[in-house]
Amino acid sequence: MDDMDDLARRFNAAALAQIDERKAIRDDPSVWERMVREQGAVSAVHALYRQRETRFGDGGERLARKGHPDLSVEALVIREEFRELFSPEEIDMAKRGHDADVWTAAHREVLG
Repeated sequence: MDDMDDLARRFNAAALAQIDERKAIRDDPSVWERMVREQGAVSAVHALYRQRETRFGDGGERLARKGHPDLSVEALVIREEFRELFSPEEIDMAKRGHDADVWTAAHREVLG
């Protein structure tokens, strides 16, 4: 087993744990969960990146509004320990999406 395979397995385990945490706060990660279980979390992130132009999905903003931006796909992708699994473009999209979700959730709360 090489280091990248081990890292991908750890990323997959982290994604599944994150999915369980999302369910515990009554969030519905069913699309993400299906993708992770069918193709693995790393391949699922690559697929989401190819499908989207600016962000992985809308779950991040919803999670940020619930006070859990750390449970988004974007938050998982930008974790330092997993960055070598993804291209600079994927990491950049995740970072921009995560920052936008947190900003939008905070301002929506303030502005009503």
